[in-house]
Amino acid sequence: MGHQDRDAASNRLIVSYAHPDMAYWLACDLRREDLEELEALSEKEGMPGVDCLAESIETSDHCLFIMEAETRTILGFVGWGKWDQLDETFPNGYVWMIPSRTMMTDHFREITRAFRDYLLPELVERYGSVGNYIMNRNSVIRRWMSKAGFQDKETIEVDGHEFTMMLAAKEVV
Repeated sequence: MGHQDRDAASNRLIVSYAHPDMAYWLACDLRREDLEELEALSEKEGMPGVDCLAESIETSDHCLFIMEAETRTILGFVGWGKWDQLDETFPNGYVWMIPSRTMMTDHFREITRAFRDYLLPELVERYGSVGNYIMNRNSVIRRWMSKAGFQDKETIEVDGHEFTMMLAAKEVV
């Protein structure tokens, strides 16, 4: 992934609204850690990870797909919305990303930069704070969220797996 100017990078990717059926287009290139995390957080017992991804796309307030312009290959999904929890430890909004292996190896920097510089500020402005619990052993997504502007907060256990809240919030002056 060499240096490229902003116009060249933006012409390499297509971003648009996702449909739940698109989850299955990504199935063969999903990372094992993401599938495990989806299954651990699913409220439906024994639901395969790709079905959990389709459900996440369907139930999020907004969800976008990211596609390589040249190959027309779906690279991943980013979803967000207002969190329904009333607990003080939860942010006001949630955000999630499920990348393909290709997205993390070939487009990590440009996706991180675009999310950090454009989408995250809009989400923080809209909700005041956004975040999500990420499985601790999902180091790639935790690294991505850290570089995109999220900070570690509390850690909880879900079905024997540790998850840490990664949070981005407006600065208090």
